[in-house]
Amino acid sequence: MSEICEGELTTLESIFEKELKIIDKKYPQKFELKISGQCHHDSHLKVMCTLLFEYILEYPDAPAKCTIKKSLNLSEFQKEIINDLARSVAERSLGFIMIFDIVSEVQEKLNEFAEIMHQKEEKKKDEERIAKELEEEKKFTGTKLTIETFLVWKEAFLNDPSVHLKIRESRKSDDKRLTGRELFLRDNRFDDSDLQFLTSEGGEIVEVDERLFVDLDELDLDDDDEPEEISQDISCT
Repeated sequence: MSEICEGELTTLESIFEKELKIIDKKYPQKFELKISGQCHHDSHLKVMCTLLFEYILEYPDAPAKCTIKKSLNLSEFQKEIINDLARSVAERSLGFIMIFDIVSEVQEKLNEFAEIMHQKEEKKKDEERIAKELEEEKKFTGTKLTIETFLVWKEAFLNDPSVHLKIRESRKSDDKRLTGRELFLRDNRFDDSDLQFLTSEGGEIVEVDERLFVDLDELDLDDDDEPEEISQDISCT
């Protein structure tokens, strides 16, 4: 039986060069084997477990001992599934070497777990995205207006000292407002832009002698003056 164990272990070492580590070389040998599962959609996502195998004197007519020594991203429930799977493969392989079959099926199961983990992470991301979108919508939608909410807002608004201060300042500024003529005479911001607009549109800039104009307030208009009647003799020939 020792020859069977030595031959199988040699084969496993050639297949799993980096993953297999021999703990005890004396018969019955003891070794551990690291198994990884990956997700096809996310190569960075991994689940792993390290199985500890121990040959027994009756092997392969009796299964080798197999336990999970280490694990990564596996729940207790998933670990139990791995243990059950290893026992099931060993039972149907009695009489034959079985370690490679156990490792192969465990690796497939780890791949399934990795896919499940990927799906859960994607679902979580979608839920977080939807929650964020709903939160953003609330900012634009605001609170639904009802009589109760309006009365609460009105009371808070009227009791706000800053509101009364702004009202007083607004009234003061209204008293100091300039007339339209004063605003026109004071505001020369558009002088240059108007000239540029005329030039760009192909218009002609005409210089105006301001001395030709007088203040309209100095003109004396008499409403009692009646326009002279102009008569023309129209003769027909």
